[in-house]
Amino acid sequence: MDNENEIFENNSVIPEEAENVPETAEETPAETVVEEATTEATSETPEIPNKKKKKPLKIFLIVLGVIVGVALVLAIAFVAIVYHYIGMIDVVDPKVTDEIVDVIPPDDDVTDEPDSPQQDIDKIDDIINQNTGTDNGTEPSDKPSDDNTTTDNNQSGNTGTTKPNTTPKPSVPPMYDENVYNVLLIGTDSRNKTDRGRSDSMILMSINKKTEEIHMTSFMRDSYVAIPGKYNNRINAAYAYGGADLLMDTIELNYKIKIDKYVRVNFFSFMEVIDAVGGVTITVSDAEVKVMNNYIGELNTLLGKKSNDGKLSKGGTYNLTGKQALGYCRIRYVGNADFQRTQRQRDVLMKVLEKVKGMSISEMNDFLEIFLPKVTTNIPESEIFSLVMNALTYTKYPVYQHRIPADGTWWNLRVRGMAVLGMNFDKNINMLKQEIYNK
Repeated sequence: MDNENEIFENNSVIPEEAENVPETAEETPAETVVEEATTEATSETPEIPNKKKKKPLKIFLIVLGVIVGVALVLAIAFVAIVYHYIGMIDVVDPKVTDEIVDVIPPDDDVTDEPDSPQQDIDKIDDIINQNTGTDNGTEPSDKPSDDNTTTDNNQSGNTGTTKPNTTPKPSVPPMYDENVYNVLLIGTDSRNKTDRGRSDSMILMSINKKTEEIHMTSFMRDSYVAIPGKYNNRINAAYAYGGADLLMDTIELNYKIKIDKYVRVNFFSFMEVIDAVGGVTITVSDAEVKVMNNYIGELNTLLGKKSNDGKLSKGGTYNLTGKQALGYCRIRYVGNADFQRTQRQRDVLMKVLEKVKGMSISEMNDFLEIFLPKVTTNIPESEIFSLVMNALTYTKYPVYQHRIPADGTWWNLRVRGMAVLGMNFDKNINMLKQEIYNK
């Protein structure tokens, strides 16, 4: 029995030891795993704030990308809209010049009154030739002059049937400054597409980006000047002979100022532009109304309207329609003749600009839809786009008005039945240099 108990006890002890051994072996790896896990968790803990920092940065980049994308879409849309409007303009190739003709119709106010004394005509021809470096002369005429001398040639004196012998000589180069952009605004008296007409209105719009000013200079249509390849004549004849290109060349030759580009409209386009802005408010006198009504009657005939349509009964302040405003701008024989006429033209243009500045987006769209198809220009599309992009800046520039010839620099003459203006070219050139170029 004792031996059996001893054996039993020994047997019971052995299993306990056997059980204890494995437990110890299993616990050791478990503790190691826990410790390793704790260590890993501890080592990863500092990386959690970095992820939180990266998340706002990611959101910022996404928002920035959306903003840039929207801005890009809007920019593309804006460019497309601008070029849509540019596409409405009649843009001519600057390399293609207008045809120069030998014969033009006489001006509508040539009279049978005697010409100025021949010595006075010779004097102005000499002044012009010295200024331009040419040998242009006055076209011969069989009209009597005040000194009762005559010459033998056609009576109209405006046809230009024979070209003068022009020998260019060294001359002063035209004024130029990269900060000044000169655009000649031409209003023609053309009644239809086949009739070139004459330049009834010539206004040089100069944008000086350095002085931040805009200058509007009218060239009076009766100014007696040298026309390249032609006899000396009124400046408005240059357009009749060779269109906008010859007119720009004529101004550059006589006034030594570089003209970059031109913009042209005719009678009917002018009327539609005024109507598109809702008319212009102008105060007119009784004397002006009388002459206006004559021009309005002429326009009614061309437009097929009743003779009294749009005529005014008396002087006063009116919101003039396009037809009435055109009649107002054409007045020459009230007040200070053509001097006041050019002032009327600038006044109407300023009224239009003021109205355009105050337009809403929808009103501006309606205006451009009407105005742009009526415009002919040699300004390339790229330059038009640049002008549009800077338009808001230019509208803040003050506008100054001038006239050529300036006061005290001119005198009256009659040549070949035409009332013309002789002038001191040096004084007028210096005025342009000082006012436009600030030199």
